[in-house]
Amino acid sequence: AEPYSSSDADLEAAERNMMFMFGWYASPVFFGEYPAAMRENCGHRLPTFNESESKLLKGSIDFLGLNHYGSHYAMAATKAAVAEQVKQNPNAQGWEADMDVETTYFRNGQPIGKVGDSPWLYAAPWGFYKLLRWVNKTYAPETVIVTENGVDVPGESDVPLEKALEDTFRRDFYRDYIGAMRRAVQEGVPVKGYTAWSFLDNFEWADGYSKRFGLFYVDYAHNLTRHAKASAQWFRAFMAGNETTPAPHHIPSPPPSVPTKSQPSERQHHPAHVGSAATTTPAGDSNANGG
Repeated sequence: AEPYSSSDADLEAAERNMMFMFGWYASPVFFGEYPAAMRENCGHRLPTFNESESKLLKGSIDFLGLNHYGSHYAMAATKAAVAEQVKQNPNAQGWEADMDVETTYFRNGQPIGKVGDSPWLYAAPWGFYKLLRWVNKTYAPETVIVTENGVDVPGESDVPLEKALEDTFRRDFYRDYIGAMRRAVQEGVPVKGYTAWSFLDNFEWADGYSKRFGLFYVDYAHNLTRHAKASAQWFRAFMAGNETTPAPHHIPSPPPSVPTKSQPSERQHHPAHVGSAATTTPAGDSNANGG
């Protein structure tokens, strides 16, 4: 989650967004307790760990597994958004209400990155770079393994096979995201492994077979025949050392002051689907303060 502006409220909202999405899972196994933001906002409704449970949890992981797909902006929830939530559900109380964050993929009419076929996936390689740095600063894991990272190409399921195989959108995604990861590694983030999602087109949860994330095209209508896409050819060349992965040249910062009021279509009470995370959990979806 990237702060929508540099206001204290939005900076806190982005951090809170991360703690409710990522810290919910990570903090117990690193620190033996839920994040402070969750304890404060959820109160007695959030379970607590006793001393022996906390001791068992703390340091109980071998590595931090990170799934990441895209980024979004986070801002402090407005009274109007909270009122609308209560209107829709007078008994509103839970994860979304407790987080008290609004998210959007747009700022001043401009998207945070290029949107994939899934409406929740906005690709911003610099967000991945910032996420990795945030994870390292917040939890100092000994090992990070990126367990999922990928994108679905807009309209890929609706075009002829020959066109679908020309997935330069996905090829560029991997080039730029691996480049962002490389920069983070050079700056000390202990990433030891990386897994692209996905090797093959497959059944994508509620989207079924309508979304394609694979490096290889699966022809569902003709005996599940597999065809290498341009992204697969790129990966082959990359693994052979014949392709470069340039690091992001520009890491944007939030505006120095609160931007002009955004259009209603830019704002929404959480969640903007993340990970995905649309956005991040250890071995879950991902977005971080700047992710």
